[in-house]
Amino acid sequence: MSRPEGATWRMACLVGLVVVAVIFLTVGREPLNHFLNQLRQWGAVPFYVVFALSISFGVPPTPFLLAAGGAFDFTTNLIGIPISYACSLTIAYVYAQRLFKRQLEQFITTKAPHLAGLLRENPVVTTFLVRLTPGFPYVLQNCLLVTTCRSFLVFLLPSLPPLVFLAMLYASLSKSMMAGKYGLLVLLVCVLGAVILAFRHFTRQRASSAALVPHP
Repeated sequence: MSRPEGATWRMACLVGLVVVAVIFLTVGREPLNHFLNQLRQWGAVPFYVVFALSISFGVPPTPFLLAAGGAFDFTTNLIGIPISYACSLTIAYVYAQRLFKRQLEQFITTKAPHLAGLLRENPVVTTFLVRLTPGFPYVLQNCLLVTTCRSFLVFLLPSLPPLVFLAMLYASLSKSMMAGKYGLLVLLVCVLGAVILAFRHFTRQRASSAALVPHP
């Protein structure tokens, strides 16, 4: 996908999310409140068990995080989200290590040798970059990072802070929308935008630095 096409696709997704949010908060508010009440009755523990298992095998985490923000309080999410991600990362590490590690290593080394070298030279910083990459599916992040991490702890510990930070941000966005606190909503959107812009600035700097380095 070319850059213009990619930008168009991202803009279409953003517009779609805004439209869905407006529908849910207006004509669909009553069904949404009913759904969130059902989640509360179901309980936080079953919800987070389903969340951890689902995202481990390819389901996007964003809908779960928005639902968690609307259904549960801050303290519950602050406990449940890190535990869920830790369980999910453990599951992903086990199956990716056993089933796909060799194939993924060959693919990354062949198709993106610079990225493979960066992952091996500085796995902590690169893990942060991968986790903060806008639009990079969570399950693919896991498969990529498993190929270069020397141990489970090197895979887990740098992954949790950026994942939990973004997750709590999405949950807070949902909570603000449901409570009608649009001033806080604007602030949270600005924080999310700043994270994305900072990431892009950093990756462009790294790409420019790599381009200036002479290749043997």
